[in-house]
Amino acid sequence: MYQGLVQLNDTQAGVPALAAGAAQLKAGTEAAVVGTKELEEGAVTLNQGADVLKAGTAELKDGTGKLIEGTEKLDTGATALKDGAGKLDDGAKELRDGANELGDGAEELDDGAGKLQDGTVELDDGVQELKDGAEELDDGVAELVDGTIELDDGALKLKDGMIEFDEEGISKLTDLFGDKVQKVIDRMDALKNIGSGYNTFSGLQEGMKGNVRFIYKTDGVKVE
Repeated sequence: MYQGLVQLNDTQAGVPALAAGAAQLKAGTEAAVVGTKELEEGAVTLNQGADVLKAGTAELKDGTGKLIEGTEKLDTGATALKDGAGKLDDGAKELRDGANELGDGAEELDDGAGKLQDGTVELDDGVQELKDGAEELDDGVAELVDGTIELDDGALKLKDGMIEFDEEGISKLTDLFGDKVQKVIDRMDALKNIGSGYNTFSGLQEGMKGNVRFIYKTDGVKVE
């Protein structure tokens, strides 16, 4: 009994612990009461849900029948769709082949258009060059005509000059020197060559150039 009293008087395992346990038991009892009420309310809700589930089951049964009918129609439609898909696939293949041929033709057409454009540019350049050449040719023809006129005038002047040279020069030299004209010409050339090397009379400084001419005054030459 003493040991029991000692344990009862213990602050942890004694009366305080017993009081704490009683308080917990009270709180658990209250929670159980609340849970019982909630369980009762849940049972009512479950009963109502069962009625709703029963009605939904009936609707589900009707819907299942309709679903079966729809499935049969869907199967029939799927068969028709399969047939149509096959035909569509065949048409798609033909369309793809035609598209490939069209693509090849479009590439060839593009290449031809590029070549045509390049040829057009070259033709335009050639036409411009031809135009420029025609203008130059026209200018050249005009210059040629002018040159021909000048050449003709020059030829006439040369002809007149040759006649005058023959009359005023050659004939008089022939009359003056007779058959010794060539000797006189050779002597004059020799004197000219000798005189070309004589370029100073009194001397030249380095880097300077000079030229010497002798002028002789003689009596006039009389022609008999």
